[in-house]
Amino acid sequence: MSKKVLLLTASYGTGHVTASKFVAKSLNDLFKNEIETKIIDFLKVNSKEGSIHIFEKIYNWTMEKPHVWDWIFDVSNGKIAHIYFTSVFPRFFKKMFNIFDAEKPDLCVTSHPYWNFIIDLYNKTRKFSKEKELKYMCIVTDSTEIHRTWVSENTTKYMVCDKESKDFMMTKYNVPEAKIRITGFPVDPELGRPMDRDGFLKGMGLDPKALTILFVVGLGDTRKFITLIDYLGAQKNKNFQVIIITGKYKIIYDELVTKTFEPPVKVIGWTDRMPDFIRSCDMVISKCGGAIVMETLACGKPALIPVFTPGQERGNAMLLNKYGFGFVEEKYEKLTGILDNIIANPKIIYDMQAKIKHYSKPFASEDIARFIKSIV
Repeated sequence: MSKKVLLLTASYGTGHVTASKFVAKSLNDLFKNEIETKIIDFLKVNSKEGSIHIFEKIYNWTMEKPHVWDWIFDVSNGKIAHIYFTSVFPRFFKKMFNIFDAEKPDLCVTSHPYWNFIIDLYNKTRKFSKEKELKYMCIVTDSTEIHRTWVSENTTKYMVCDKESKDFMMTKYNVPEAKIRITGFPVDPELGRPMDRDGFLKGMGLDPKALTILFVVGLGDTRKFITLIDYLGAQKNKNFQVIIITGKYKIIYDELVTKTFEPPVKVIGWTDRMPDFIRSCDMVISKCGGAIVMETLACGKPALIPVFTPGQERGNAMLLNKYGFGFVEEKYEKLTGILDNIIANPKIIYDMQAKIKHYSKPFASEDIARFIKSIV
């Protein structure tokens, strides 16, 4: 009889969902007939198809107002806020209990801390009932600087990105070492597998020998990406090329495809081949979100961050700066200086790639899947 694992997430940005998605994929690939998985998104429960939850609208709005999000992040990270989250917040979401009663999971794997509070309240209310208490473990999608809401004394195990994150949780929140497992951030395992890079780039009309810079446009100040693209697009130097992924930003795609650039530039809209694009480039320029930064590092590639929303992205920025895995800079003059230096001296990027390889954990989702199998 197969075991059931619920992967509980929330689609604020892409990091939380990415973690659940690829742990589920690894469980299904490795233990197809032994473990049944189901992903449940906090923001999609009881929501109409295609609608946007009010919490998601607020989150997206704050990504455009970094100072507002930073304030919310810091206030919610305090001890008083933690009392609210543990004692008051879950009482508004008792409807989630119906999911647990219906699914009867053998294990819950959370990738957003809201679920931890809801499960804790569920277990309290079921203490004297026939329903068994839910066992859960937590994938912490923050890195280096961990928000207090991730911490719950009832979590059986925390999966964290790196030793820095583990040390922070032990020192700041007194989490027992035995409860923390360093796995890396769970990304698509394809990121760690070899590919025909030359064939992929040639197929787009690009040169496999040229320095390849990948832009991934995301939430935040999207105009800053366009400004940098325009700067690179005016360079006469032909020893580099640019790929731009605009994703859901069709307005930006429509704007860019009408432009003429000096170096080779390929503009892509939405794609389901992100692992191929990241593996085929030499450096990624993106926002500082958990998913794209960790996917980039999992591929052994450095990141340049021109759009930085504080809050949970602080930890990613600290990681890149501390270990020389990339650049975090918001001032245009300094950004263009960094790009000029990279284009003139590509060895800077190749040296960074060699360093990142020692940190890279592209098969984290499979490691987590095997651990889950060992405890259910």
